[in-house]
Amino acid sequence: MPTYTFIDSDLLNTVLLSDEPERLPSLATRTTSSLQGPKATALIQSVNDKNDEHGTLLGEIDWKEHTLSIGGVGARWDELKSKPAGVNDSTREWGWIGKKYRVKYDHDVWRARVGSAHAKVEATFTLRKNRVLHHSSPATIDFTSDVSLQDRLFLILVLIFCEKKRQERKVNNHMSG
Repeated sequence: MPTYTFIDSDLLNTVLLSDEPERLPSLATRTTSSLQGPKATALIQSVNDKNDEHGTLLGEIDWKEHTLSIGGVGARWDELKSKPAGVNDSTREWGWIGKKYRVKYDHDVWRARVGSAHAKVEATFTLRKNRVLHHSSPATIDFTSDVSLQDRLFLILVLIFCEKKRQERKVNNHMSG
């Protein structure tokens, strides 16, 4: 089961180390920002497990244009995601190249399934656990072995997107309530 570990707590600017470096390259996220917030988050193939500008661009979340792209193919968020009919929880459906993924958050874990809510979990994104007296546990994304590289890249971007939006809602709810 391939796993990526987020080295830093900032999901938008970190290295994602692969647990299978001989088979899967490490990745990195790098985000440009303005005074209004992030502009774009690039997902790059990491060079020497560092977050630098020498990696190959694999995908991107454009926070200003509301688009997500992989390998130069992109679409607007509102074309890619929806809330499934009859669902009253945090589940969102994301479509990419003929596949539908159901993504759901529950207790510091995001899970993505292909197709129905009862399909097997294809990706599990466990959030960082900060501890005061012990070492913190980094965020990780685990994939089943049959998830293609393209689907893996898509799900990494979707899960980062979903977590950033969840954090924003949490801050906004705290400030307004």
